[in-house]
Amino acid sequence: MDTVDMLVRFISKSLDIPVLAWKGQAGELKDFEKRHCLFPSRQQQITAQNLEFLLGAMKPQIVYEWEVPLKLHMLMFLFEGVPVLVGPFAEIAWDEALFSRLLLEQGIPADQLLTYKMYYCGYMLLSVQAVFQTIWAALEALRPDLPEYARRVLYGLPGGDESHHYNTPEALARIEERYRRENAFLQCVAHGNTQGALEAMRKMGEDNVVDFKSANYQAMAANVTSVRTMLRKTAERMGVHVAVVDAISLDFAQRTYASATRHALSQIAKEQIVAFCEAIRKVREDALPVFSRRAVDYISLCMAEPLTVPKIAEALGISPGYLSHRFREETGFTVTQYIAKIRCTKAAELLLSSDYPVQDVCQNVGFLDNNYFVKVFKVQYGMTPTEFRQKGR
Repeated sequence: MDTVDMLVRFISKSLDIPVLAWKGQAGELKDFEKRHCLFPSRQQQITAQNLEFLLGAMKPQIVYEWEVPLKLHMLMFLFEGVPVLVGPFAEIAWDEALFSRLLLEQGIPADQLLTYKMYYCGYMLLSVQAVFQTIWAALEALRPDLPEYARRVLYGLPGGDESHHYNTPEALARIEERYRRENAFLQCVAHGNTQGALEAMRKMGEDNVVDFKSANYQAMAANVTSVRTMLRKTAERMGVHVAVVDAISLDFAQRTYASATRHALSQIAKEQIVAFCEAIRKVREDALPVFSRRAVDYISLCMAEPLTVPKIAEALGISPGYLSHRFREETGFTVTQYIAKIRCTKAAELLLSSDYPVQDVCQNVGFLDNNYFVKVFKVQYGMTPTEFRQKGR
């Protein structure tokens, strides 16, 4: 193993983020683009073509800091003549309102927010300074003779074998109690009962079913992850769309990996329960049959696209007539009315959380005509978008 490969292994193992030492193979950059470039038209800097240019233009003894569009960060430098690319990684935790505005600013449709969340939360949460320090520690360890690199910003559950206890009545009672506590917890989650679930989690901790007060940070993190697995499976079983389940799970996985204290882990344990219970409660409150739930999920996830009854019917594998009949029968709305309702709801959120022109908000949520948007919005809210924004503030 040469020193370049050792450097890559050291950084990637220390930070658990992507590290690429590019030795001229075009296929590596294509693969990098495929893995990390979500919106090529908005992230042109990390397309294979532009990466090849940037990596070839770097100068020795400089670490280039680079904020990739959509709030991801990367660092690049030369080591023994080989360009090394470290990242992407995230520097700030997911913020729904902030990143909704960012999509609007970038001209990306609002229905891509969930896709963006799944993409963004799949990266480690680290500071640029921490990544730079790790890089420099690796360089010093491998090549103590190297002069210091300058920095330049580019713009443009605990283990243990308890098998010997299994044949005792006390151990059997503990196992039964553990499952009873878990089932009580999951029953609260399945009903979207946030307070009940939090109380059940507290009792699980008291009985050492799940230890959220351990002095062992790694054991506590493992418990938080274990509970998140239970939460996501319950949410999926209760009808929450798998894309929503995955986005919530990735969000809290990222926070768990980035946490530095046991107090932070304790907060994450509670907040992920709240988030999954809220998602389940929303599905339960809708009280929609499976058929309409599938249609509603499709509309919500694709609201910015040109949606028509035939297109939705094709996606669900049914006839347009059957879709129209069943949907109105089960929801009280026509498909067109529901699409307008969902789009106006998202538009209302953007109007209150951003200063972007009404026309931009209109296009972002899927309305092609501004006048039609104003008309439909007024039907939903009893006022124009501009009046809604002024009154809301």
